[in-house]
Amino acid sequence: MIMRESLRPVLLGALIGLATALATTRFLQGMLFGLTPHDAPTLVFASLALILSALLATWIPCRHAWRVDPMAALRAE
Repeated sequence: MIMRESLRPVLLGALIGLATALATTRFLQGMLFGLTPHDAPTLVFASLALILSALLATWIPCRHAWRVDPMAALRAE
């Protein structure tokens, strides 16, 4: 549940970012050295790198939460 809720905005942001990147590459074409404006491998790699880093950032706290005894957490409150 935590993973799903935290990755939903990341995936939405990746989709919006891809759409924005594709829309603005025509304007930034002069700054892209060695790349075509719609270089699919570069866009896919950048998106996957961001999604995987968000997945790792979410997974580490989830792993710690899995180890907590629910009764001990309730007693601490």
